[in-house]
Amino acid sequence: MTEKKPTKTTKKAVHKKKIKAIIFDLWGTILENGVYPSPTKQTKKILGLFDMPYPEFVIRFERAFMTTKYDNIKEGLQRVFEEFNVSPNEYNRVDRLVGLWNKAKIMSNLYPETLATLEELKKDYKLILLSNLPSTQEDILDRFGFKKYFDEIAVSYEIGCIKSEGGFEKIMEKTGFTPDELVMIGDSMDSDIESAKKQGIIGILIDRRNVREHDLKIKDLGEIRKTIEELK
Repeated sequence: MTEKKPTKTTKKAVHKKKIKAIIFDLWGTILENGVYPSPTKQTKKILGLFDMPYPEFVIRFERAFMTTKYDNIKEGLQRVFEEFNVSPNEYNRVDRLVGLWNKAKIMSNLYPETLATLEELKKDYKLILLSNLPSTQEDILDRFGFKKYFDEIAVSYEIGCIKSEGGFEKIMEKTGFTPDELVMIGDSMDSDIESAKKQGIIGILIDRRNVREHDLKIKDLGEIRKTIEELK
């Protein structure tokens, strides 16, 4: 008997992408910064690092400030001062930075569509939160009830690395998902989208102001399902 050749429909089904889990960034993605410009950008200015390229600063700053658990914010800031060889005693830096990061935590808020979107997506996908976060802001996770929505929460001070330096690998090791089963939602091209891409994970940029260029881009969290569907 002659074997039937697969139809076009069958071929499509074989090569169809099967996204099983969605990784979310925190700040600027599902949670709005309480201060503007962002606390990270303001920190660079307060430290007086005007000539340092921002992408380089972010990696070094987050590595120093967000990959270790410490008792208080001043202890974390001391690691930052040492990383950049900057005096904490000049220009009232310590008090200004403590005030900045405390204000950012207190004033942070959910984007209007965040919880409804998470609730809806949770019906069909595993949800993962991957964030570069200082340990002094860990109460944010409880404050907004994120543990109810996410199947896995990985924050830098617990996993010991930032997203671009092992965060995605840690997620895959812990969950067992492969790159083709994951999609990343984030607002940073470097930390979120490019870091995911290096691991073979599709990245969807959230650009609420619609000012950046990227093939896969959304302006609102409510567009996630449709965008993922179009990947199939």
